[in-house]
Amino acid sequence: MYTVGSFDALFTVLQRLVDATCDHCVRRNDTDVVVLLDDLPGSKMADEEWNIAMDVIMEMTGRMTEYGKPRGQRVGLVQVSDVTRPYVHISLASNASRASVYNTIQTIKPVPGQCDTTSRKCDSPIENITRPIEFVINNHFPTDRFNARKILFIVTSGRFSDIEYINATMRDVLKRTTDVYVYVLGTGVDVNVAGMMSLVNESANVIIIPDKRSVNVINILDPKVSFIQCSADVSKGD
Repeated sequence: MYTVGSFDALFTVLQRLVDATCDHCVRRNDTDVVVLLDDLPGSKMADEEWNIAMDVIMEMTGRMTEYGKPRGQRVGLVQVSDVTRPYVHISLASNASRASVYNTIQTIKPVPGQCDTTSRKCDSPIENITRPIEFVINNHFPTDRFNARKILFIVTSGRFSDIEYINATMRDVLKRTTDVYVYVLGTGVDVNVAGMMSLVNESANVIIIPDKRSVNVINILDPKVSFIQCSADVSKGD
């Protein structure tokens, strides 16, 4: 689990080691990232948590050096306030410009009237986040770039009431979708770490950013969205 600090120096060293030891290496940037915003009643983010999350997504998108290019990165954005109706703000297939992503992030708001984020009392039934997660995995990664790296970036408070059930369900989901990297982001100081970890197989895939001063910690994803591929035949990209 990552919380604070910069890993740029470590990344540089590792990348140089890979370059030095591999005869058939290329840098690839064809990465599809879907951001899933957990806005469900039972695990709704408080306003400050939401605002930090928006800043983090802006920072992450801004760090994508090949964003929008044919073999570059793309970002999709899905908000879930009802497990039966995930709302797609930006689809990967739309190939939205970076400016369009920024504009959407600046205007998107939590759905009001579902949960008092101070008292944590909700006026709607608590719903299971694994259902929209599986739906997004199965339906929001288009096949137009078959070999592109796929990343699902779940933004959540982790404040689930049924963590054990979610963990068991997610294990089955992840077994069936081994080609998708799943990361979980929590913002603020009141996240439930156990809830966040119930969504992934490895604690290293959980990122906690406590305040706006720490948004650059998202640089730990740089080697995931722009990565080095080594193989006997590096010409098999899409």
